Amino acid sequence: MVFSFLDEKVKLRPFEAQDAPHLEQYLNHPAISGRRYLPWKYPETAPLSMEVVNQIINDWQAFEQGFHLAVISSPADRIVGHVNVDWGWDAHCPSVSLVISPEYQRQRFGSSTLNIVLHYLFSETPAHTVGSEWVADWNEPAKRFLLKNGFTLNGTIRWAGMHGGKPFDMHAADILRREWQTRPGGEHAAGG
Repeated sequence: MVFSFLDEKVKLRPFEAQDAPHLEQYLNHPAISGRRYLPWKYPETAPLSMEVVNQIINDWQAFEQGFHLAVISSPADRIVGHVNVDWGWDAHCPSVSLVISPEYQRQRFGSSTLNIVLHYLFSETPAHTVGSEWVADWNEPAKRFLLKNGFTLNGTIRWAGMHGGKPFDMHAADILRREWQTRPGGEHAAGG
């Protein structure tokens, strides 16, 4: 099977040094504060300098237990977000996180990206389940997005942190291979 990281809406590719200004711009947008899904050593809410953004790109390029890709709009060829896949210690159960710049949200870039990534993971790897990164309960758009795309909320860490002066819970979600295969477009999704 030949696999492609693109469809009519987006293409996915590794980050390059010249992507730093675009990445810095949307990572510092207040609307995605607390949900940037960066490597653990970087803050999720503090402003990021260009130097730090360049370090993030270097870390993503060196990552060996998954991949971090730029989400590029087709045909405009603009960076609209990023997607991370991490299989850590078990390639059978990778996790995925996806961030779309606020100005490009609700335009199907996220769904197209997730569809490409799920198709790859369930068609080309031994993954039998794909989990999401933990989602804060105050992040209702992310929970709706996961549910709309076939994921099931399946676990909660209560009082995982504070947001806006109030405690919040974190939720896990996943989708099984058989669930993905039976959803509309699952087996015949983009990229195959």
